[in-house]
Amino acid sequence: METRKINDLALAAYLVVAGFKQSGRPTLAGSFLHFSFERTQKLDDAIEDFYTHKTSVDALAVIESYRTLRSWTTEAKKYRGGDRSATN
Repeated sequence: METRKINDLALAAYLVVAGFKQSGRPTLAGSFLHFSFERTQKLDDAIEDFYTHKTSVDALAVIESYRTLRSWTTEAKKYRGGDRSATN
């Protein structure tokens, strides 16, 4: 299974709300937390739609998803000792 790593927090929040499941746990690489999703044509289309402003999702759900993912980023950065998985 091929995965696509996303380090754009807003995009990752949108993808979660749009129903895409993360493949494994997020990983910290440098100062970026990478969220992995199974790469499919549907995922690639959703990413293109996001960047071309062609999406329609519940804004409050995206904000909540963003806050959750951001908290993972903050928590992961506390463990700077290498490329570790974020904790829930």
